[in-house]
Amino acid sequence: MADWLYSFDVWDTLITRRTASAHGIFAIMQDKICNDVSFRQTDIFFRQNFASIRVDTALFLKKANKSRYGHSEITLEEIYRLIANNFRLSGTLSEKLVNLELETEYRNAVPIYENIEKVRKLLKEKAQVILVSDMYLTAEQIRKILLQFDDIFNDIPIFVSGELKRSKERGDMYRHIKDIYRADYRKWRHCGDNLKTDVDNARLLRINADFFAPKVLKSYEKTLLRSGNTLEFQAYLGCSRLLNDSASEDSIYGFGVSFSGAILYSYVSWLLNISSGEGITDLYFIARDGFVLKEIADVIIAAKKLSLRTHYFYGSRLSLRIPGSENVDEFIRMTFGEYKRSFCFERLALRLGIGFDVLKKYFDVSNADKSSKQIETYEKAALASDGLKAEVIAAHEQNRKLLKRYLRQEIDLDRKFAFVDLCGSGRTQDMLESIVSELDAGRRITTFYFYNSVNTDYEKSRKITYMTISLGCMLWLEALCRCPQGQTLGYRESPGGRIEPVLENIDNSLLLKWGHEEYLCGILDFCREMSCFEHKNDISVYSSNIFKRYFGMLLHSENRQWAEFLGSVPFSEVGLEAVGASEMAKPYTLWNLFRSEDNDNLNFIRKARTPKIYYRIWELKQRLRNIFLRICRGWRKNIGR
Repeated sequence: MADWLYSFDVWDTLITRRTASAHGIFAIMQDKICNDVSFRQTDIFFRQNFASIRVDTALFLKKANKSRYGHSEITLEEIYRLIANNFRLSGTLSEKLVNLELETEYRNAVPIYENIEKVRKLLKEKAQVILVSDMYLTAEQIRKILLQFDDIFNDIPIFVSGELKRSKERGDMYRHIKDIYRADYRKWRHCGDNLKTDVDNARLLRINADFFAPKVLKSYEKTLLRSGNTLEFQAYLGCSRLLNDSASEDSIYGFGVSFSGAILYSYVSWLLNISSGEGITDLYFIARDGFVLKEIADVIIAAKKLSLRTHYFYGSRLSLRIPGSENVDEFIRMTFGEYKRSFCFERLALRLGIGFDVLKKYFDVSNADKSSKQIETYEKAALASDGLKAEVIAAHEQNRKLLKRYLRQEIDLDRKFAFVDLCGSGRTQDMLESIVSELDAGRRITTFYFYNSVNTDYEKSRKITYMTISLGCMLWLEALCRCPQGQTLGYRESPGGRIEPVLENIDNSLLLKWGHEEYLCGILDFCREMSCFEHKNDISVYSSNIFKRYFGMLLHSENRQWAEFLGSVPFSEVGLEAVGASEMAKPYTLWNLFRSEDNDNLNFIRKARTPKIYYRIWELKQRLRNIFLRICRGWRKNIGR
């Protein structure tokens, strides 16, 4: 072994980047430049387009060097000398850009310990080890990046194309090293991630070449990057890439990493940033959608060392919509309005909080007419009935007392706090505010929403919304935050005097069998990577473009695997969970397609899950039908003559 030579490539062999590609380093730099006052004197075009300018300049120099000198090797100093010339940058600013790139590369380097351990083992065996890189950085600049992970790189020789004007790509780097070490190609083993430069070119010289398969973007991630090669996509896809492996390619864990993690992290990161800016100290994540969101928030807060406290707040429409004399009319309107499409007297009684027998006193429950016009008649009758309203208020009197005690117990009213939810109209929070204001006069509550369908009633509780676009059915978004708990039915006093939630008893075995624990693990691993990325670069990366583009891929069936995982989430309508759950969006059967039953709010998920052969059969049926209709029309014309 002592007479063997061992060489390793550097990037994507010993280290990789946190970003999706090298372009991500320049996207980070562009963000820094746009926010650095020392660059305000430069042209705005330069600041806003630095990333592409940096890439284009390097490509131009390589082509120019190839034409003039016969090689395409360049250095970092040459790149910034040309940029400074083209954009009239001072020597100070040019040097600052060089240092910024080196610092950004340093901060975003990620070790590949599998190969670092191979180097360590070889050195321990007294083998001759060198590093070879086709790169524009110098050997010492590369060494500094490597030394942050292991001091074994302190004395290892590093051969870099930019300095030596030789490269693995042309093969003359290998010949140069052979001459220095008087090496025998047959006793030389090289390891790298590039099939052409590290493997094929080395093997042409009879060098023993080992291919190291780097972590790469999935096909749909490449599509996402091409559609928006921006800082946020470089960051999110880069973190997803680091967690990608063969085991997670088509797994629930991978779905949590690549889809749900990206969408939910962006929302939670945004609300934490807003909270810190507004001086909010405590966040109360409302069950059950808040379960996953709180887990994400805890990861981000710990990584960024934020001075925010998080709490899990048990609540639901059923437990928090407690009417009093001041809002019983509003409560009745909300109840009728939200259940018109699935109206039945049993559910109405449940939502009003009164027994079915009590409801019978005010309505003819045997009436089978459930038309919208008839339901409006019922609503008007309820609003006009002082007796019914008194029954509703009386039925909630004890619940109101228990809710007040639960609020006093869980919420520190002396601190500035806010609630966190996923989707909703905000009406529940409006009603909750009336109760909170009884505990703390004049207190106005704030609630964060990913999506809020009624966000223009500024006189009531404050609603801060992440997405303000019309999205239609949001059941699929709620499915991302499934929780293995039943809804909060109300509150009770424990033997010890504490107020505790009463949860609906549900069978969560289907959700656990679906892989909820693995799914949550994927989300949180992604959030740890993203938090590390933001902390390392001292930036916050969240954008509604992440949601819009990911949702767009789902909507247009660009990723069938996402639709498969999402559609198979065990889901049941609130209030019917004790009965059992089924898949949220089952694929269509041929019978569904032939009957044209595709007007479901989740049809875009159903369609993506449906075997393509079914649609081919359906299209054939449509063609035959159209041919038959044309023939029939022709017969009618002939008969008419």
